[in-house]
Amino acid sequence: MTQRCVSAEPWFEVFVPSATETDKGYRVLVPWPDDQADDLTCECMSFVHRGHCHHQQEAFNSLCRWTSVDGPEEQTKEQRHHHICPRCEDETIGEAEFE
Repeated sequence: MTQRCVSAEPWFEVFVPSATETDKGYRVLVPWPDDQADDLTCECMSFVHRGHCHHQQEAFNSLCRWTSVDGPEEQTKEQRHHHICPRCEDETIGEAEFE
């Protein structure tokens, strides 16, 4: 069975804190794992009015996108058993391999 970080899932959501308001942040959606920063969507007013914002790049830079196939990090037995990403320590999702 292979595993991949949850950040390599379609429609992954990233929370980016506001740079100007300490109690505020924005959700940025990553439609597909191989999308680029300008493909991401944000709920901030800059994105709504201009179609782009700095939150897109911040969210893109925070994506782990680790897979057990591509690595290069290898999971320990404990990480594999508990579905933990060796790169970012977030959850992983198991996938059955079919031939």
